[in-house]
Amino acid sequence: MLSAISEHTRQLLPIQRSVLHENRAALLRRWRLVRAGALEDPRLISRWFPRQRELLDLLDCLSEEEVETMAHVGHPLFGVSLRCTDFSLDACAAFSTSDALERDSVQESFLALGSRLDAARCDKTKACSTFNMTAAEADWLQRFCPLELHNLARDPSMVLAPIASAEYFMVVSTKKLSYTARTLMAIVSRRQPSLA
Repeated sequence: MLSAISEHTRQLLPIQRSVLHENRAALLRRWRLVRAGALEDPRLISRWFPRQRELLDLLDCLSEEEVETMAHVGHPLFGVSLRCTDFSLDACAAFSTSDALERDSVQESFLALGSRLDAARCDKTKACSTFNMTAAEADWLQRFCPLELHNLARDPSMVLAPIASAEYFMVVSTKKLSYTARTLMAIVSRRQPSLA
């Protein structure tokens, strides 16, 4: 089944592949951390996984296959809260940590920002619709080159937060839904990252 999904994925547009890969990577990362007992500290959850306690608790009850199915949806399950302000990118670049969880969170944010930037440069209207961005956010993001984007990802406010509702995750984990049904449910249940 995984090889069939991979073959199907290669045929999709880059923006669609970005969505599938981001959903899968984000959910599997959270699932692995929870299963390993790495998220026992509420301060870590609050900082790197804001408003995700319910999702983390749910993931702890699922198998890897169930998480893969939940992630295989044609709409983003996570968003990034873009702060469209001037940044001191030099200050962000000075950030350094030996903490693996923090480094992985920065990398996750960098890839999410990169997906949104790539989509905005290809088709701003589709990018805004797909990733729940405003035109102003897409324009702001397009000001950055990849290295600057990596520095920007170090801002702790730009971590991934669910834009699919808690109901989406609960229903998809308990009912056998098709890819199309999961995608429609993710779209209908979408909320702003800042409100997640």
